[in-house]
Amino acid sequence: IRKKQYQHQRFDVDLYPDPEAFPLKQGDFIGRLGNSGYSFGPHLHFEIRKTATQVPVNPMLFNLPIKDDVPPVLQQLVVYHLNEKHEVVREKIYPVAKKSDGSYSVPRILEEPAWRVAFGLKAYDQMDGTYNRNGIYALEMDVDGNTSYGFRMDEIPFHLTRYLNAHIDYRLKKRGKGNVNRLYQLPGNRLDIYMSREENGIVDLYENKPRDIEITVSDAEGNESRLTFQATRDTEIPPPDKPVYHFTVPYDKPFQLRKDGITIEMKAGTFYEDTYLDYAYESSNKNDAAGMYSIGGNEIPVHQYFDLSIDASGLELPDRERAFIAHIDDRGRIYNLGGRWKGNTIHARSRSLGQFTILADHEPPQIRPISFGKKMTGWKSMSFLIRDDLRTGGDANDLKFEATVDGSWILMEYDGKNDKITHRFDGKIGPGEHTLRIRVLDDRGNETVLEESFIL
Repeated sequence: IRKKQYQHQRFDVDLYPDPEAFPLKQGDFIGRLGNSGYSFGPHLHFEIRKTATQVPVNPMLFNLPIKDDVPPVLQQLVVYHLNEKHEVVREKIYPVAKKSDGSYSVPRILEEPAWRVAFGLKAYDQMDGTYNRNGIYALEMDVDGNTSYGFRMDEIPFHLTRYLNAHIDYRLKKRGKGNVNRLYQLPGNRLDIYMSREENGIVDLYENKPRDIEITVSDAEGNESRLTFQATRDTEIPPPDKPVYHFTVPYDKPFQLRKDGITIEMKAGTFYEDTYLDYAYESSNKNDAAGMYSIGGNEIPVHQYFDLSIDASGLELPDRERAFIAHIDDRGRIYNLGGRWKGNTIHARSRSLGQFTILADHEPPQIRPISFGKKMTGWKSMSFLIRDDLRTGGDANDLKFEATVDGSWILMEYDGKNDKITHRFDGKIGPGEHTLRIRVLDDRGNETVLEESFIL
């Protein structure tokens, strides 16, 4: 790998060795537990894939010698009140209690002010001797003794993994409520993990006629947890709250918005269900500043990138190559989405809703020594912090860096979670006095160069 890194003069290389390149037999040492890259804890990354398609398969289906006698833990039941289009108009969250026999229940018969409902379940799974809270493997929901919904996490192709934002309740997750499994399938959810049932988990409610609901959650070892309860329709059903919105975006049709100088173009499948977007525009009274566009919000999951462009013909932007379309999230953080100019219009892509405007980046990146000295004889490595003041998204590039010693390229390992680059002295730099040069470039062309001499 190091040979390829020097050959391509870059740290990140994507290699597909021939099957004969690394002959292995059972019991050979192949790696160490580590915490490099973007990981946030020591771990061993382990996958089983189908060779022909590269689709990952649940490794717990292969009789690995892992002891697991722990059934899944059920935490909360969510009841969604639905309109005639099966859209959520309100929700209720109920705690679930574990009984002495190991099963779960809710405190009482659920009397819901709705003609029809669907459910969500917050749950996790564990194994013997571990603290990890894993996702659940399989679930089945029966209504009056008949299966109405279910799923099994056997395999998920990489190109479908983002649909997990439709499998969970994304809005509750953004509110810090954790991962709630929807017990019904959104119309734009293309995951192939569900049992095909006409009811799709939707339950009609009746007055004085309780529906018997049983939800069974299981892990790959067959350990099960079961939640049973009854649900009826309340005698009084309040009218649904009417959401304030300006545009309706069907999940299965393209959508275009042209207004106040902004253009947004979305392909069919951008959302998982018909989505209602609010819109606001606040103009700026400065000649060199664009107005602020507010579209939707951060609690709406966006499946694929959409195109957006802003007409800047009325703005005085003397340094156009430094300008970019900015996305401001709900915490006020600014993301550089990039910016391609066509005439007086700047273009970018986004996979998030929220606030958008045009900003300019004149701030060069930072380079700061972490482990470096004028005399490093006997040292094993040197490292530096590289950082930019803006986050990136859309079409914008992350920081680019290059390091040379005496004009020759050297390998710098990049630790993204700590913004750190490290060179491990591997014999390519001989003893004596040398000149180090590090060049860091951000998406808008701002550059920082560090030059230092050192003795090895």
